[in-house]
Amino acid sequence: MEGRLIAFVIWVIIGVLFIAMGIYDFNSKKAKPFGFWANAEVAPIEDVKGYALVNKK
Repeated sequence: MEGRLIAFVIWVIIGVLFIAMGIYDFNSKKAKPFGFWANAEVAPIEDVKGYALVNKK
């Protein structure tokens, strides 16, 4: 039973970390991808609507 409790606490800590990163990213002033999601440098896009229209299928 104790092993399950420890596993639950670890999962809760990891979940809280992901939620905290999401809140940080949501409230950040500068639009940027998190590095570990993209794992690459992303080119800055100035005209998001124009970019979306050009790449629309």
